[in-house]
Amino acid sequence: MVSYGRIRYQRAVGLINVHGRDEIGLIRSIAVKERSSAKRKQIFRSVQEKASQKPLQLLLDMKVHWSSTFAMIHRAVTLREHVDVFVYEIAREEKDRTKCTALDNLQLVDEEWDRATIFLQLLGHAVFAQQAFSYGNVSTMHQAFPALEMLYKAWSSRAERPKYKAFAPALKAAYEKVEEYYDKTGECDAYIVTAYLVPNEKGAHFKRHWDADLKMRAEEVIQKIFEQRYKEMCDPNSGSAAPVQVKRKQAKRSLKLQFLLDELLSEDDSDSDNDGASVDPDKPWLAEFQRYLSTRDIVASGVLL
Repeated sequence: MVSYGRIRYQRAVGLINVHGRDEIGLIRSIAVKERSSAKRKQIFRSVQEKASQKPLQLLLDMKVHWSSTFAMIHRAVTLREHVDVFVYEIAREEKDRTKCTALDNLQLVDEEWDRATIFLQLLGHAVFAQQAFSYGNVSTMHQAFPALEMLYKAWSSRAERPKYKAFAPALKAAYEKVEEYYDKTGECDAYIVTAYLVPNEKGAHFKRHWDADLKMRAEEVIQKIFEQRYKEMCDPNSGSAAPVQVKRKQAKRSLKLQFLLDELLSEDDSDSDNDGASVDPDKPWLAEFQRYLSTRDIVASGVLL
């Protein structure tokens, strides 16, 4: 394509000044230009159709919209060759020489596109972590530790690599901010409690990724709360540790799931004698707590927690 050849020529002979430029700012400016009028939208659409590309519009980020900068860069990087041609086309239509030069200077060179792509990859880790909290109708608090730890590891491990040298100061500021929020989770036991309330996890993240001391402290938190709740549910006048029966509406289970549950219950029954032998009369709740942690629960497919 002739227009794209001219772009390559301009880059080769240095007609486009690329020193100290903000690649993300350039992408944002191009998106603003493309979205500024129906005529320019049609130009970008035609550029894509000529290349047998399904027409897509450039996206513009917003401070109040999560992951919008990621979406903006992702769309531009995906359509980078069409973006180059679009900038050339609108510059060619501009009659004012100063404005034409300004539009030409919006062109990103290959090195700038490469840096934008790397930045996109770094933002991808944040997007993944953010999506762990994106459900609007179910609890996601139990995802806090895995999401924050993953994000911290991803950014801190890359801050020292030569490939990400240009982003090192930003990465340092970013993972320090993640660390700050991670430390705040220690101010509330809810993050630990919810991690133990997930039926098919029950604190498994702590067992896999925390050292023995931290894992023990997390278990102490949930054990204390379990003890308190157990005592609240027991009849204080009976002198026994029998929990108060709470009527619940039983959900219908599939035959396959019921079979699996029955099988698990039968396995638990086979060990019931051993469990009873270790009950501490001063801590009747302890055996129940240990049984809760060791029970293998099943979450049916499609069930939201």
